[in-house]
Formats: sequence, C-alpha cells, structure tokens
Amino acid sequence: MRGAYHVALHAYYALLYLAFLYGDRFVASTNSLDEFLKFLESLAQLEVVLALLVFMDIARAPDCDISCRSTVLGFLAHIPVKPFLRSHRGWYHSLWAATYVSAASSAIVAAAAYSLRATVGLLSDLSVRRLAAVVFSSSLLSYALHLVEDSLTRRGIDWFGTKIRGPAVTGRSDLYYTVVLVALSASTLLLVYMVTGTLSTSSLAGGAALAATYALLVLSRRR
Repeated sequence: MRGAYHVALHAYYALLYLAFLYGDRFVASTNSLDEFLKFLESLAQLEVVLALLVFMDIARAPDCDISCRSTVLGFLAHIPVKPFLRSHRGWYHSLWAATYVSAASSAIVAAAAYSLRATVGLLSDLSVRRLAAVVFSSSLLSYALHLVEDSLTRRGIDWFGTKIRGPAVTGRSDLYYTVVLVALSASTLLLVYMVTGTLSTSSLAGGAALAATYALLVLSRRR
C-alpha cells in the first residue's frame, strides 16, 4: 500500500481515538464558549499531542527500507540497521522491527526530554518516563497497523511464518480499499451516534467495524 494511504488511514484512526476519548465532552462543550475553551485546554495535554504526533510520524516508518520521507523518528531509527536490510517487506516488515523502532523512538524522545529538563527544568523524571512510555506504545501501535494494512495487499506480510495476503493491488486498487475501510467504519459510527447520541460509543462501533473489515479482507486470502 502506498504511503499516502497509510497516512490517510492513520489520520482516521487518530480521529477515532480522539472521538472515543473526547467526543462526548466536545458535544457537551458546544453549548457555551467557556465550556468549549475548557475542552480545547483538556485536548492540548502534552501526552495526547505527543501520542498523536508519534502515531502519525511512524505511519510510514516500515517503508524506510525503500524511503524514509516524512518520518523523523522512523528515519533516525532506520540509520543503524540500514546496512543489514536486504529486501523490501523483509525483516523491517515484522513485529520484531516494530518493537525495535518503537524502542528506538522512545529512547530518542526520552533523550530529548532529559536534555530539555537539564536546560529548562520543565519535566520531572516521572514525566520523562511517562512520555517515553507514551511514545513506545503509540509507535508500536502505528507500526503494527501499517503491517496490517500491508496485509491487505496481494504481496502480503509474513506473520510468524504464515503469509497473509489481501485483495488490494498496490498502486492500483489500494485507494479503493482505503475508501471502503473508512466509509464502512464512518457510516457505522454515524448510525450508532444517531441512535445513541453518544460519540464515544459511536467511535467504538466504528473502530470495531474497521477491525472486522480488516479481518474479513485479510483472512479471506490467507496463504
């Protein structure tokens, strides 16, 4: 799957995440300006912003074995292992690589945070460790989702010795399947919200529909 579609899908995942955490609070805040400003203040927490930035930055990281454009942490993590990579969708398209890149990203951000603390004194040790954990988990989730998305293509991904393929043809039909995934999930989200009036419940339903569609598309072409 081409990089632009990975980014589009990850942006949609991020919206589902925000809707689940803050959706109901956003709906309630539209009644007054003061409540809306408080909502924006709660949304601007460092950990939330950092999680979203890392999640979107790592969206293209697994493709660093061919190009590291548009991924800062992915590029930095890729430098030490670049001489050992032999082919696209080889080791770098595995959960081992996902763990490595997530650990490297966490170490990079922690080092930057400790440097900031030493020069400015804004963060405590606990805050730095919490930020490192946020970076690791966000990176790991983003990387793993990229692998799942690539499992939708006919080339597929080798998961623990089992090649799983999908119906999408990279460069030809990946746009179609991206639209299908988002449209099905978004329509489910909208329908549940119309019935329940709860945005967090709707986003959970939308995410479940997205996961179910992935499972059906990928497992239907298991090899």
